[in-house]
Amino acid sequence: MIKKKSLLLIEPFTALPQSSGGRTRIFHTINELKKHLELTVWSFFANQEELPLEENWLQKINVPYQHFITQKKQFFSFLTTGQPYWFADWWSKDLPETLQRQGTEYQTIQVEFSQLLYLAKYLPKNSNKVFVAHDIASLSFWRRLQTEKNLIKKALHFFRLIEVYLYERKYLPLFDLVIAMSETDKNILRKLFGIKNIEIIENGVEHISLLPTREKSDIINLGLIGSFSHPPNLEAFRFCCEKILPLLEKSNISFKFYLAGENDSQLVKNMSQKLLKDPAQIVNLGFVKEAKDFYQQINVLIAPLFAGSGTRIKILESLSFGKPVITTETGAEGIAISDPWVKKIKQLKANDAQLWLNSIRDLMSRTLNQEDYLHLNTKLQKLTWGKIMKDYSQFL
Repeated sequence: MIKKKSLLLIEPFTALPQSSGGRTRIFHTINELKKHLELTVWSFFANQEELPLEENWLQKINVPYQHFITQKKQFFSFLTTGQPYWFADWWSKDLPETLQRQGTEYQTIQVEFSQLLYLAKYLPKNSNKVFVAHDIASLSFWRRLQTEKNLIKKALHFFRLIEVYLYERKYLPLFDLVIAMSETDKNILRKLFGIKNIEIIENGVEHISLLPTREKSDIINLGLIGSFSHPPNLEAFRFCCEKILPLLEKSNISFKFYLAGENDSQLVKNMSQKLLKDPAQIVNLGFVKEAKDFYQQINVLIAPLFAGSGTRIKILESLSFGKPVITTETGAEGIAISDPWVKKIKQLKANDAQLWLNSIRDLMSRTLNQEDYLHLNTKLQKLTWGKIMKDYSQFL
């Protein structure tokens, strides 16, 4: 029997609950790679509630596991840790020490997310060092800088942009291999940091379960999903409430707006009461354990994303349930599926609510036929997590 190659995964947070795209990718990375490699997982956790859930799941799939505790972020913590302020939570004195003691046991060590890039300087020289760039932090901060209107916050974002760029430029070249989410990200990593050793391992879908199209009615059912702890998601919700939904009301279009994810329920309530004539048009589902419970409620997913980077798993997930998406060029980055399933609004015009309304009307006036669904299914078959991670494991 051929012995499996050993791989240590180091993650900045636990795979459960799957409340974000990053956690979803971690979940499926562990679930699939353990079939092909001798896998060990180290990860941080922020609170005691996360740990039992994670350990219970890891016991079921029989993967060795160690956890580390995130620290409380301090404004000047970068002076003592060298970490950018944005990533200061994930500094750990214990993790580098543990790496020095145990790291030599693994043929490959895979570090994920920019928060943990600093670990590059502690990895054993004889290991194959892999970094997974779920997004490009410098690009995310650049986009936040472009969209911020408050001058004080803009200055702060500029400082953090420089800090994060220098951090990425320092540590990314220390890895033997960098994994990008798309051809777009690959080209940006090469341009910004001169990195040549890059492979593309796309984001994927758990399964393809194309839900039947909802029967046409006088009510349009729109959806937005994402945790408010991620600033671009909160910005997307504000844009919907301040721009898109009032325009729908003004145009006498009947709608329901379904919101899913870890969010501030009081904020949702306050904004709906302040900005809409009929606040009941927003249905806040909160965190949903089963994605299907959200997607079976909607006709169209709305994703007005103005910042961030990487490939959005929420958009792929929506498509896997057969739900079209309206998003920005930024939101659609790295996704090779287009009209009629993904409608992209040009970034420079994305603040124009009328363009979103026109796209909603266009999608709702169409009848998706069998050929449309077959085409979508063919595209998604190449993006199942099982296939993606099996292909990836072969060159680790």
